[in-house]
Amino acid sequence: QGPGATYAYIRAARAWDIAEDKQQELATWEKAYARHSAAELGWAAASGLAAARFDSGDVDAAVTVLVEWAGQRGSYDAQRSLFDAARYQELAGQTEQALVSYQALVDRFPQSMLADQTAAAIGRLQSNG
Repeated sequence: QGPGATYAYIRAARAWDIAEDKQQELATWEKAYARHSAAELGWAAASGLAAARFDSGDVDAAVTVLVEWAGQRGSYDAQRSLFDAARYQELAGQTEQALVSYQALVDRFPQSMLADQTAAAIGRLQSNG
């Protein structure tokens, strides 16, 4: 129950990753995320699930998790979630969507610690596009 259960699912998902059982890993990340934990545990569950979805080829589902997690939060983990969502889109060749996502991060968090990285990503995509 509580945060301990989320932590246990996170540890189990990492064990499935080491065991190279991607199906069980994804299912366990889903359980961790479904617990709706707050703060760092919630972010760990969201980012783990997003990474597992991305690795399975489901970029849109990965982005959805990260954007949902960021929601109305103003914390660094929300900023990081939005940045990672844009990065997944970029890595998947979804240039236009990535540009929109990076710009949304800049618009929402103009003073973000990720501002320099985000500006570099926007410049990179614009010069390659």
